[in-house]
Amino acid sequence: MAAAGHALREPLRDGQQYNWSSRGPAPDGDVGVALCAPGGAVAPVPRWTRQRRQLMNGTSMASPCAAGAIALVLSGLKAQGVRPSPARLRRGLEATCLRTSWDADSVLSQGAGLIQVADAHAFLLAPCSPAASQPWQVTLQRTDAGAAAGGGKRGVFLRTGQETAVTSTHQVTVKPWFKPEEVAARLDMEVRAELSSERSSFVSHPKHLLLYATGRSFEIQVDPRSLEPGLHHTEIRGTDTSDPGAGTLFTIPITVAVPTPVTAGGSQPGADVEIEGEGHAELQRPHTFDETLMFAAGIEARRFLDVPEGATWAELRLTASMETPKTLMLRATQLAPHTRFSDTEWAKSVQLADGGKVEAAFAVSAGTPLELTVAQMWNSLGSCVLRLSLTFHGVTATTPAKGLLLNGAAGIARLTVRAPLGPERIQPKASLTTLCIPLCPTAAELAPLSAPRDALPRSRLTHQLTLTYSLTLVEGGTVTPRFPRLNRLVYDGILDGQMHVVTDANKKVLGWGDIYPEGIKLGAGTFAIRVALRHTDADLLQKFKDLPLVAERKLDPSICVPVYTSQAACVTGGAAAKELSLVHGSSVALFLGNPAEDKLPKDATAGRILSGSVSLGTLASSPGKESPDTLALSFVVPPPKSDVDKGKGTAPENGNGKKDAADVDADLEKAVLAAQVAFLKDLKDGSEEERSTYQRLWDRVFEANKGHLPLLTERLTRLDARSDKDSLVEDRVAAADAVIAAIDTTKLAVYLAQKSPETGPDKDSRKKDFELQRDAIIQALASKASALLTKYPEVPAETETDEFEAAFVELQKWVDTSAEGTHANLNAQRLARKGQLALAYRALDKALADDKLASKHKGMLETRVKLLKQLGWSHWEAAAKARLEISFPATFPLF
Repeated sequence: MAAAGHALREPLRDGQQYNWSSRGPAPDGDVGVALCAPGGAVAPVPRWTRQRRQLMNGTSMASPCAAGAIALVLSGLKAQGVRPSPARLRRGLEATCLRTSWDADSVLSQGAGLIQVADAHAFLLAPCSPAASQPWQVTLQRTDAGAAAGGGKRGVFLRTGQETAVTSTHQVTVKPWFKPEEVAARLDMEVRAELSSERSSFVSHPKHLLLYATGRSFEIQVDPRSLEPGLHHTEIRGTDTSDPGAGTLFTIPITVAVPTPVTAGGSQPGADVEIEGEGHAELQRPHTFDETLMFAAGIEARRFLDVPEGATWAELRLTASMETPKTLMLRATQLAPHTRFSDTEWAKSVQLADGGKVEAAFAVSAGTPLELTVAQMWNSLGSCVLRLSLTFHGVTATTPAKGLLLNGAAGIARLTVRAPLGPERIQPKASLTTLCIPLCPTAAELAPLSAPRDALPRSRLTHQLTLTYSLTLVEGGTVTPRFPRLNRLVYDGILDGQMHVVTDANKKVLGWGDIYPEGIKLGAGTFAIRVALRHTDADLLQKFKDLPLVAERKLDPSICVPVYTSQAACVTGGAAAKELSLVHGSSVALFLGNPAEDKLPKDATAGRILSGSVSLGTLASSPGKESPDTLALSFVVPPPKSDVDKGKGTAPENGNGKKDAADVDADLEKAVLAAQVAFLKDLKDGSEEERSTYQRLWDRVFEANKGHLPLLTERLTRLDARSDKDSLVEDRVAAADAVIAAIDTTKLAVYLAQKSPETGPDKDSRKKDFELQRDAIIQALASKASALLTKYPEVPAETETDEFEAAFVELQKWVDTSAEGTHANLNAQRLARKGQLALAYRALDKALADDKLASKHKGMLETRVKLLKQLGWSHWEAAAKARLEISFPATFPLF
């Protein structure tokens, strides 16, 4: 079937498995694969693919195939009045699977074997004892002197050189599982189980076990000392002596991967032999694993290697001998506690012809066994011979603080670099690639979900905790919201679900994310990040109300961190380190200095962390190319330099270097007034009581400081921000007039008309003051014109004064309203008021081409909808309405 479906020129061997299928064992010793099903199908596909069917492969094909096979079994049983328990169903499926081979690799690749519908149906029709329908739970705990912390494992998996060199004992606990209402079954439970194993010369265990409802524990011993390097697997099976035909009640999988020690081979440690490479001379490394492998379609070789102490990367070389080109899959895996495979795994797919070579390098961790897998693709027909050579290299680094942290306030970090395996060339480079912005929730809401889909059996409800974070960026970039406590945890995650959404200040959705966060491109501005956490236990969710978030902004380009060979060079900014040579066992000290201050991003405020990496070694196969192993680098941003340090100190106001008492009093009054204005800005005005309080306080400050421009501008800004501003036309006009009256427009116009900048001791303060006045008068005239437009939407008769037009003309004296995007909406409304609809639309459309401007001014989009309606362009009107709803949604999106 596979040959026909894939149109191969020759059939595949029986039981051929796709190379990308999962292989066991799991890190806790479980086989990892229950059973297997065909993983290739000619499947129906959506119409947008412009074809009816498509050849597809993978779990997405095998899973529905297995589900369909199980549905057939259940359908046949139902027709005959048989309703097996889930445990009995699985037991029947696994007991009747077709095994194509009994070797360790096949068992760990296919589990019980290929699912067989007819045999499973016949098996499950037979009557069985109650124990055969009962689910059983098996957990293991190592009990000898080499036991590691933690228990609850599902099997035994020994893989390190230390584990496979000694005898170990393990306590096995077997316990039946009952529903709360199954009281009678619990009382009646008594099973006389027989324990057996095959091909298990290295395992000893009891032969019989009497089981009750509370379960039993017993000890097994594993002695792998006589095993050859490679993969070994056996299983201890428990069967009911009163009903042995009902299948295995429980299984205890035992896997031993004896690693091959990688030693100096034929060379003595440190005695390197120079050989001729391609284009350069290289050193024959002492710690090398060599093997010649023979392959056919779908064949894979799994090799377990003991990584030498001090190794930090490995270089792989493959040389091929074959008649026709072949596709190969390469993979190197090291298991680490509580770490995803993808974080420690290296994988590559290559195509080789006769005489072809592959050179690759990947990071390794010393003391952890390395599984190296080489496989010929299942559809790459024919045979081939590969000569494999894997050489280990090492450049280790230690720091006095046991961690590579560059504290910007200290300005220096030291690390000691050593070559423990042999001579190495190093070329130190350090860079910062990510800015980490820590955030805490600004709001938290916990509530039960009421939708029917969220109601679970036994009257359980799903609860959702919604957290809101506020992120402000001075500079835009690609930002990845990360929750370090929760991200990248799937089956071992604490919660039932997590999802986050990023919106702008107008609630427009900019991006979504889940347990695998991805970067979202954001501009400068303020954004909301909302995350939904779900679980049935509300008390558990309460513990996450203060969950921190780290917004990681990618630095493009990265920031170079200088590396020096002496502390003196680091302190004085001397010559940076270049390529260095280390002999076997020698060490050298390196010093990291602060990156250039002007290279730091504007969002890198004091105390924030920039992360990156330090690379040290270079590849022997490619001189000058960085080795794949790197050290994580964290840089703590120091406080900014003071004005005095930058040469911008303020000169004293009299000859003795001290300020006069009158000047100090004036500074105090200015500071108090600035604090009062800032306090008024922070006051809320959502209710009538809050507005009354604001007005009372504003009047009090105004009485003592009439004509103070920032105070007058604050009131105008407050009125313009009101949701009912259209009913406050007179107040807005009066507030605008007050701002205009407080400015000497003649003096301001003279200053702005100057062609050359002013000089003198107070030029900076005068410039700042006039710029403040300019911004204030433009704001006041624009606000006044907008308010008058609300009052006079139609052009008055020629005999009447057009107050709006007069205010707008005055505004044009200070700013080009046709070119200035912030006034484009008012300009378009003026043209529409005159009946010039097409000109109004063109002016507005030009301004809306700037997405940043459009995202800040909802009124511009609303005006465009009105113009399109007046023009009768209904299709464009509908599109403009859709953009308005997307850019300015009424509420946050639902999760």
